[in-house]
Amino acid sequence: MDQLKDVAEVLKPLEAITSEWSAEKYVTLSKVIPMINGLTEQLQTLEPNTAMGKQLKIVMLAEISKRFGQVEKVPMFAIATLLDPRFKKIDFKSSIDCSQAVNFVKNALLQQHQPFPESSDVLEPTEIIPGEQSESL
Repeated sequence: MDQLKDVAEVLKPLEAITSEWSAEKYVTLSKVIPMINGLTEQLQTLEPNTAMGKQLKIVMLAEISKRFGQVEKVPMFAIATLLDPRFKKIDFKSSIDCSQAVNFVKNALLQQHQPFPESSDVLEPTEIIPGEQSESL
């Protein structure tokens, strides 16, 4: 009975993520990094009492690391998490991966951005009175 309780306790965080992802019609990319990191943290804090529970915890952490250990390095996941106002930079474990995502977004914006005219180049607004035509028209 103790082994079953330990196994259930170790599987509880995985069940929570499965329920969260199953509840939505579409799982957004921005949730992957926070949920995987949260799952890992929850499992690491668990202290199973039985050998079976301890072994399950070790195997689950190894499998999560194997399958999702590099998820923060995947640009689409990192950028989606960074741009989601619910998460931003908070859920990144790696500050290097986070800064790379920030730099990617900055560079993408700079490539798309047309520079604003210098203050001396800005045209002053002119008042157009209804019924009168401006010479420049």
